Amino acid sequence: MMKGLFSYGLLAIAMCMVSCSSVKMDRKSLAERVDSRDYPSAFMAWYNIDMPEYPVDTEENRIKACAKHDLMWEEPLSQLGEGVDLILGLTWDHKYHGLATEFTKESLSHALENRRRLQELNPNMVCLFEVRWRDAPMSFLPEDSDWWLRDENGNIKKGWLGGWEPFYLLDYKNEGLLDNIARQAKIAVECGVYDGIMLDWSGNLEVIKRIRKAIGKDKLIIVNKSNLSKIVYIMI
Repeated sequence: MMKGLFSYGLLAIAMCMVSCSSVKMDRKSLAERVDSRDYPSAFMAWYNIDMPEYPVDTEENRIKACAKHDLMWEEPLSQLGEGVDLILGLTWDHKYHGLATEFTKESLSHALENRRRLQELNPNMVCLFEVRWRDAPMSFLPEDSDWWLRDENGNIKKGWLGGWEPFYLLDYKNEGLLDNIARQAKIAVECGVYDGIMLDWSGNLEVIKRIRKAIGKDKLIIVNKSNLSKIVYIMI
């Protein structure tokens, strides 16, 4: 088992990783990238550096700023909805991201090139893709989808309310949704851009099991396990 600690500010991050094999593109294996890094080792959670000395006004500058970290993750629906520029830039090829079966060909080609440039600047970079499992904006699925969590009156339950628009809870006990989460996770890690999956909101054991089965033992799963006093990211 590999172990690594990414520290950033006052965030405490505990991680444990399974053994990893080499991934697509000409880059070091995941195990080598984790074991050969220097510490402290910073991570980028959705948002890039917010410091004047590291401008992020162009894509090239965003990639350079991102390369100051050793771990990053992104999620297109939420970030683009909030007006936050993606680093790698993959976007789903469907009006409803939750129903997508592939990324747009243009964004995939662009993301592969951005990943190559990022890896040149930081050979130890690890990139993850967040999949939505707990909640999502209404644009994630059709309103009549069975994958929304509803109350006794059939109304979709509200989730996180701190975004650019309300988020609504997903019924992550629904077998169809569980299969879809695992399917999209597999698509993300097999496209050659990402090294694994990130789950927000403390994750869910059944969701994690489905994803692990879909992506295999050699890819990473990181879970945001948080409470009021600290934020802990655990790699499984």
